[in-house]
Amino acid sequence: MEKIFPLSKNACTLVALVQSMSIVFVGIALAREPGLPGDEEFIYLPRLRAYQAADSEFYAQFLRLCDLEVAKLKDENSKDPFFIDSYGIRALCAAYDMTGNKKYLDAARSWSERMVRFQEKMIPAGAYYMNYGRKPGEPKGDWYVADCSSIAMGVLATAVRCNGTEQKRFLNSVQHFASLVMKNYVRPSGGVTDGLWPEFDEEWWCSSALFGSLSFLLYKNMGDERYLNVALGVVDWLNKLDLSNVQQPLPLSRQGPAMPMYVLEAYSAGWQYMSKDSARRKPRLLKSCGA
Repeated sequence: MEKIFPLSKNACTLVALVQSMSIVFVGIALAREPGLPGDEEFIYLPRLRAYQAADSEFYAQFLRLCDLEVAKLKDENSKDPFFIDSYGIRALCAAYDMTGNKKYLDAARSWSERMVRFQEKMIPAGAYYMNYGRKPGEPKGDWYVADCSSIAMGVLATAVRCNGTEQKRFLNSVQHFASLVMKNYVRPSGGVTDGLWPEFDEEWWCSSALFGSLSFLLYKNMGDERYLNVALGVVDWLNKLDLSNVQQPLPLSRQGPAMPMYVLEAYSAGWQYMSKDSARRKPRLLKSCGA
């Protein structure tokens, strides 16, 4: 089975890609850093209100895209990989923060519950189903840390906006996935392999960056130092790579802007933990560009 990846020859349809990428950049720009109820460290609503006032057309278009995503998520027979949905989920969480409209959070909750139900039947335990590759209950087939880290971030973004038993269920799901990866796929170098991918069994830029991003967000929410240590280890590993000339599958020459998007997501998620450490603030990709 050939790996599905954004901007590769086996990417999803153009319509799905354009929709998901539009939501990716707007959602990441507007979504607050997840924090559990009662966490007042990150005051985000004034910033969201400023976006609304500064460009009402942009704000309206963002909500129109979110409405399309709500409708899309109702199709449980969709063949789109779930990692694409996960970026839409994070955008819906931002839309809920901005408007208070529960339809956005309810869509995210419904999707997250589906992810957890699939996860409960997956082998290995803790893995997420990607909507392709290894299916729930199957002992064989490809399964990728990178895709599932994106799914986990969607579930986490939903969890921190829920309460009670539901919040605990979603948080436990994400922690179960993180434990699976930390025990089996985080290497002493700090890099992360991509799970059960026969083509490449070494540390990979994409799985490292996405699991690093998830680890920063888990530390933010759970306060467990293990997550921070893993995330900083990922950053140190990424900083040793020349990402503009990486000798790994799916390099910059093939992936184009997808590579810096994924890699820099890890840096943006962990910026507050790296802001005083100049050695960690610049990935080699930026250094090679003279940044």
